[in-house]
Amino acid sequence: MLIWLALLAALSAGQALAQEQAAPAAATAASPASGGPDNRDSTVDGPLICFSAREMSDRVARLRLVNPLMTMQANARRLRADPLRTRLCRSGTRLIYELSLIRRDGKVAKVYVNAQNGRVMASPRN
Repeated sequence: MLIWLALLAALSAGQALAQEQAAPAAATAASPASGGPDNRDSTVDGPLICFSAREMSDRVARLRLVNPLMTMQANARRLRADPLRTRLCRSGTRLIYELSLIRRDGKVAKVYVNAQNGRVMASPRN
């Protein structure tokens, strides 16, 4: 919950440009065409090194990454789950959002999304 508040504060503090540019990519992540197995980015390789909430908001603005809030909402709708947490992580040279969602059955689902283009890299099967 604290991460969400920090994220919302950072977005409202002058990151409207990043939000406008991220909207089309987040919409792509929510569409069925990008969620299919043939259109996924490659899988997450190696260990994830995750950033703090402050580092995350800084990198989202500076690198013009896909809006993490919109990505979380799109994937929560797609999996019919409630959002828990979004983390920005590095895997090798890639920046990846690790989304934690709680499903209706009470299980936590992890979804990995490419932070630069919004494409789902790995997600649970329904």
